[in-house]
Amino acid sequence: PNGEPHTLDVGVGMRPDLTGQGKGKSLVKAVLDFGFDQFHREVFRVTVAACNQRSLSTFKNLGFQ
Repeated sequence: PNGEPHTLDVGVGMRPDLTGQGKGKSLVKAVLDFGFDQFHREVFRVTVAACNQRSLSTFKNLGFQ
């Protein structure tokens, strides 16, 4: 547990040969849907390395701050 009962920490990873094909958004949505369905959470937290601009962009486009 992360100490915040209404928050779920999530992470994603994609095979390098599948990156850059526009599949990140659907992957993240599937992870969030799973988290909502399985853990009944509506608040999600993700940590992304500052150098990972693709991932940062994907999460920002999905409403993460």
